[in-house]
Amino acid sequence: MIVIGNIAYLIDVKNYRGSYTYQNNSWYRGERILINNIFRQIDRASDILQKIFSAKRLHMEIRRVLIFMDPAVKVEIKQPIVQTVLRVEEVAAWLMKLKEEVQLYPKLSPDLWRDAITDSLLPPYCPLNDFSSQVGRTLQLGICCPKCKKFTWTSHRYYLYCDHCGFCQSKELAYVKTICDYGVLFSNSNLERKELKKFLGEVGNEYYLRYQLKKHFELVGPNGSQKGYRNLGSKFEYWFENEQEYFKALQKRCNWKTNDKK
Repeated sequence: MIVIGNIAYLIDVKNYRGSYTYQNNSWYRGERILINNIFRQIDRASDILQKIFSAKRLHMEIRRVLIFMDPAVKVEIKQPIVQTVLRVEEVAAWLMKLKEEVQLYPKLSPDLWRDAITDSLLPPYCPLNDFSSQVGRTLQLGICCPKCKKFTWTSHRYYLYCDHCGFCQSKELAYVKTICDYGVLFSNSNLERKELKKFLGEVGNEYYLRYQLKKHFELVGPNGSQKGYRNLGSKFEYWFENEQEYFKALQKRCNWKTNDKK
């Protein structure tokens, strides 16, 4: 959030990939209408923030800004909207414009709005002990099939095929979801590649695991094998909330039939 005078610019950053259009009060990805409105999150946050300011008798105007970070994303707005939608290459010019506005609006003590927000914050729930404290309990290692809950897969280059029910899942999605599951169970520790390789079971491939960690997770310290990757301790749906469309699109890889099994 950026505050200039009595105007709060509430910013929501999206890592979506692809082509998006907003028309008839709905978002489309290509020709397909999206069930979830991309504006929903920032609109809800704006409503909550306005209630917080009102409760403290702060007369603040909230302006909503949606930023698409992927340089290759295509965004087209075909109707009037109250939100500002920017692509990443437009952010610098937008910030320069805000800099010019600093002189135009009355100054408001930052302590007023900061204190209002701070007073409304709730600490995130996190158990004191994670699964590592459960002495004597064991885990089923491997990637769990979301359909039948079994753990036996045939691994192909781009996807995994469940030997029990025939369900197909992109390999990238399967790895990332399982890494998140590990993070929830062991929320008090960083994500360590060695332990994740064990957690993935027989289907786990260390080279592919290394690739997915580098692509989707934040390295802690200069050496990933020593310090590991940052663990948010959240389920996949929350950890990658802004990338759900990307992961859904990966399912098309199940149709990339290949003979090589990896």
